[in-house]
Amino acid sequence: MLELVKLELEGAGFAVQTASLPAAALSFYEEHWRKIKVVVSDFKMPGMNGEALFGHLQRINPQVRAILMTGFYGDRVAAPLFAKGLHRCIEKPFHLEELVEGVRDAMAAA
Repeated sequence: MLELVKLELEGAGFAVQTASLPAAALSFYEEHWRKIKVVVSDFKMPGMNGEALFGHLQRINPQVRAILMTGFYGDRVAAPLFAKGLHRCIEKPFHLEELVEGVRDAMAAA
């Protein structure tokens, strides 16, 4: 899924950096957050869920623009995160164009 999302976003003209583990993503974000416009994350990941990752990202940059992909919890997870500043939640399965549209929207809002 990670490679498919990367290829689709790159095909839409975005520069994409991926991380297969949340800790690696946080480390990269902490070092480069000023250059990163949007973070796209899955909710279910090894070692940390999307809600926890979003919290860590916000500690680094309170204005982080984040999109969360989830196939498990939908609105139950998204509602409290929207109140905390989550930009968008995309429920799986989804069309890749929906993700591209979400990234464009988040970049325009930045």
